Amino acid sequence: MKQFIKLTMLIVLVVSLSNFSKAQTPYVKGSLDLDLGSGVTTGLGFIPVYFGANYMILDFLSVGAELSFRIDRQSYYYGYYGSNEKFKRTGFGIITRGDYHFNELLDTPDKFDIYAGMDLGVAIYGKSTYEDYVYSDSKVYFIAGPHAGAKWFFSEKLGLNLLVGGRSGDGFFTEFGLTWRLK
Repeated sequence: MKQFIKLTMLIVLVVSLSNFSKAQTPYVKGSLDLDLGSGVTTGLGFIPVYFGANYMILDFLSVGAELSFRIDRQSYYYGYYGSNEKFKRTGFGIITRGDYHFNELLDTPDKFDIYAGMDLGVAIYGKSTYEDYVYSDSKVYFIAGPHAGAKWFFSEKLGLNLLVGGRSGDGFFTEFGLTWRLK
């Protein structure tokens, strides 16, 4: 009889702990996060603001989108004194992404999310300015590349995010900001 009671208590403990851990897992199928922040690229520019959303389609896989306003500025030097030209343009980035979340694999605490994935999208720029000459043509660039990121939630619904990666057309990029968990 004692063996049966011990075995029953062990089963109840294991089941209740597994249910408790699943209830607290923030990244489960159907959860939705919104990101807002800023960033930089080594290509040419600066991302003063980006807005993104990520939706968990499985407990370890998410899809998302990002809209960013972009300002690109660069000075070109040609190797002799006084030979620099200043380049400037503004535009928008529209990016889709897919991410694999390593939380279960790495057994991370619930307040952390570690993920990696791919970006696919376009950057749409308006007029470009070289020194004082304004080009009237618009440019559309395809941007794609890998990224890795992490989120840290300091409350149930609010956290910080950091994303680094490389994209064609952008070079290396870093984005950082706030994350709101909606569900």
